[in-house]
Amino acid sequence: MTEDNMPNEADRPDAPALIERLSTRWGPMHGFTNDQGVSAALRRFGEYAAAEIDLYSRLAGPGDAVVDVGSNIGVVARALAVSAARPTVIGFEPQPQCFRLASANTFSHGNVSLYPLAVADRAGMVDIDEIDLRRPGNYGGFGLDPDRQSPRRVPCPTVRLDAFLATRAPRPRLVKIDAEGMEAAVLRGMRGLAHDRLVISAEADRRALVPEILAEVQALCPACFVAFFRPIDPAHPRFDPSDRHCHTFHVHVIGFAGAVPDWIGNVKGVWPIQSMTDFDRLWGKHLPSGG
Repeated sequence: MTEDNMPNEADRPDAPALIERLSTRWGPMHGFTNDQGVSAALRRFGEYAAAEIDLYSRLAGPGDAVVDVGSNIGVVARALAVSAARPTVIGFEPQPQCFRLASANTFSHGNVSLYPLAVADRAGMVDIDEIDLRRPGNYGGFGLDPDRQSPRRVPCPTVRLDAFLATRAPRPRLVKIDAEGMEAAVLRGMRGLAHDRLVISAEADRRALVPEILAEVQALCPACFVAFFRPIDPAHPRFDPSDRHCHTFHVHVIGFAGAVPDWIGNVKGVWPIQSMTDFDRLWGKHLPSGG
């Protein structure tokens, strides 16, 4: 038997399952058995990023479009799809295995469309790592690093958000960006989407990249805030300070192109900022050891 014809280890009858069905606050979802990121949080706590999702649910009303750049396994898309407002959700997930699971997790919701595309500031192609599902790891932590050497890479198209959405959702209410270090490029590629109701939420947990991210957000949105969201809220009945999903923060820069909701000041962990000085002061307060 040649090497190409050797049976896949995962296909053995006694091989462990690589995908599992999970019970979550947004209904049954599928996760990766060996994923130590989002899937692990869903498995243990039944939710992930609930505070972040609750904020997005308040911002997006009926008839609005929400763009989810970096959908992972579809938690944000699924949660918004079943929220009271039921906005249209357009998601992008370039990692092949995550895209397939996100598609399964949102398949029954007609207000969700997902695309296996990378979002950047120009159209082109990029190589994406395939995940070895037999190995434990944080499956949502793969960035688009063209210099990283990997034996499991597949080509993926890149798109500019403004060009791609021109005939689909030219005036989205909310654009959430979690692109593992590519946030500034995504922002540069959405300048054509500017309008007076636009809200942007861009991940900003890599301190060295924040000046560029903040500048790009402020170019579209005069009013800016920084948000420190715990993936699992301390009020959760199974909150465990020793679990990394409980003691870490998701940091986002949030921008408003127009009027800022009067309730935003009452949202826990959300603070107004005007400059990197403001950002660093709050970063030091929430992440004194550097994150």
